[in-house]
Amino acid sequence: MAKVPKPECVVLAPKPPLLSTIDNPDRLKIQLAHAGRKGSTLAPWVNRSIYKPHLEDDIARAGAGGWEDSLWAPSPLAYDGGSPTPLEMSLSEIEDIKDAWRDSVRRCDEAGFDVVEIHSAHGYLLHEFLSPLSNKRTDRYGGSLENRMRLPLEIYAITREVLSKDREVFVRISASDNYPDGEFGRSGEYISWGIEQSKIILLEAERLGLGLLDASSSGVTPNQVIKVGPGYQICVAREFLRHAELVLDWAKELDTLVVPPSQYEWAYTRMFKTAKLHSSAAPE
Repeated sequence: MAKVPKPECVVLAPKPPLLSTIDNPDRLKIQLAHAGRKGSTLAPWVNRSIYKPHLEDDIARAGAGGWEDSLWAPSPLAYDGGSPTPLEMSLSEIEDIKDAWRDSVRRCDEAGFDVVEIHSAHGYLLHEFLSPLSNKRTDRYGGSLENRMRLPLEIYAITREVLSKDREVFVRISASDNYPDGEFGRSGEYISWGIEQSKIILLEAERLGLGLLDASSSGVTPNQVIKVGPGYQICVAREFLRHAELVLDWAKELDTLVVPPSQYEWAYTRMFKTAKLHSSAAPE
């Protein structure tokens, strides 16, 4: 069996320019992920352009640098009818994933990234382990909620352990699969990933020392039903429409600083009047 493509942290510049300094206070962040059964696909714009004819599917085959014959996932279930069927990971291959992840976090740390976000949403590998829709395993990594959370939590712990203590670990999850039949079956069993399970993994992530949960949704099944319509995201954006300086006011309320883009910094100087600073403030 071909070895799994390791999750890589690609360093695009030498170490010194990546390090945060007093002259460059912006915090540098990177996201790590493993695509799982959704790997070996073409970039969206390759097969959805205005040019015809289109390809039969979005699979990146060997000639395009793909690895459709060695996709790894918790269970041998394809995402949909047009996707390749992945290989079910053995326990030793799960250990390989953890070793590869540890190496990637170490490289991120050496490169000087201040924040590493773990992508365990949108139907990628860690989400596939979490959801009963994609995880049909019968060993210690499948079945119960505790078992389905095992690998993601191990990855969270590895990231926090390897990354320097003064740097942050964030995690992205899909808070709900938006499965039409809901999160629970008729007998109260979990049939998809949803809000109640997300509450539990949030508490576990906090216990492991993760600094922020980035909640998204969906991506693990093509049968997802997302209620959309004109302005369907307005509940998030409404307050920003009413008040463009909402983040600044939150920062003042918390007695802390936020770092705006340099183009906007002069408009944020009132923040520096109230925050308790450990370094010099921006000029008036």
